[in-house]
Amino acid sequence: GWPFFTWQTEVMQRDFHADRFIGEAEDGDIITLPSRTFKDWGFYTQLLYGFRYGWEAGLRYEYAGGSGHSINGRQNDGFRDDRHRFSPLLAWRPSEFSRIRLQYNFDHASHLRGNAHSVWLGLEWLYGAHAAHNF
Repeated sequence: GWPFFTWQTEVMQRDFHADRFIGEAEDGDIITLPSRTFKDWGFYTQLLYGFRYGWEAGLRYEYAGGSGHSINGRQNDGFRDDRHRFSPLLAWRPSEFSRIRLQYNFDHASHLRGNAHSVWLGLEWLYGAHAAHNF
């Protein structure tokens, strides 16, 4: 029911094995990376406030990072760099089967030239049978 406060956090980890790599760097040097297992991890935490029936506002923080070397350094690799994201959001639930969410993202990572800003509009809908509950 409304009003409500919800705090949600999730932690994720992945281990993956990469084979040996031999390639050319941007400066023309030959790079050799040994075979190894990478360990990446991340989490998000968010606080949501349901301030009126069907409406909720929130703030979310996300972090992703890992271990291991990358070509031209991990801090320059968009897939391996440590990343931080701050996101305020506003959501409206017109029914128990749908949600519309507007979210602004502020991203900070070493591989970015400056910080990144983006706005997302998300639409969710559910269909099919589900257990009875109060909405």
